[in-house]
Amino acid sequence: MDNPLTVIFRTDASLEIGTGHVMRCLTLALGLLEKGASVSFLCREHKGNLIDLIQSHGFVVHALPVLSQGDYTDENPLDPAHAVWLGCNWQVDVEHCLAFLNDPVDWIIIDHYALDYRWENAMRDKCQKMMCIDDLADRVHECDLLLDQNLGRTEDDYVELVSSRTKLLLGPQYALLRQEFADWRETSLKARMQPQLRHLMITMGGVDNDNVTEVILNTVDQTQLIDLERITVILGPHAPWLDNVRERASEMTASFTLLSSASNMAELMAQCD
Repeated sequence: MDNPLTVIFRTDASLEIGTGHVMRCLTLALGLLEKGASVSFLCREHKGNLIDLIQSHGFVVHALPVLSQGDYTDENPLDPAHAVWLGCNWQVDVEHCLAFLNDPVDWIIIDHYALDYRWENAMRDKCQKMMCIDDLADRVHECDLLLDQNLGRTEDDYVELVSSRTKLLLGPQYALLRQEFADWRETSLKARMQPQLRHLMITMGGVDNDNVTEVILNTVDQTQLIDLERITVILGPHAPWLDNVRERASEMTASFTLLSSASNMAELMAQCD
């Protein structure tokens, strides 16, 4: 391809944000790469970031610096509910991003609860098209394409949040899932034709900052699940409670496996009940 489609993602992972935004963007990025696009990322170096993981897939990541708390304590009532997750105000984030965008790209794709129409308008002249990935429907967007893959989402949820020209992709038929989930679908469905409960998987996201995993383990241990033979817990490499979960696992009666950075999630899910 002489002039490949150029795409840049603006997304973050951190102990507060979790890993899901980056992981689903990475899925889309790999799909675009297969179609011949030139893809890169803009990510802030929060504690718990996944910059190394993105780079391991061959993508260029422009690392945005982490600022001290005093640099972004100003509160603005217009800010999104999760504005603090950005690590700075949106204007500073724009400045940092523009430092890496000398030439306009074809698409900017944003997946960040802390960003809204103000950031998007400020970056508009740096792209031909703009896409937002959202779950919350809690803030205004200025974009050409919006994806919300959640069950039950309707156009009414965004009627006052986007312009009439924004194309909406709503519902789980647009879920950003890796090819492995399609590959394991038939096997997984067959295994569930005769349901049983012997192998339980617990995965509360890549970070689980509130240690919900251990709460679930305590509850399971107090429940009469007589046939339960195995428990598989999956956490990310930056999960702050890994050692606690590992210690709790040693006290469980069922066979226990603790995994981090699992790259075969669909296969692991298909093996569980």
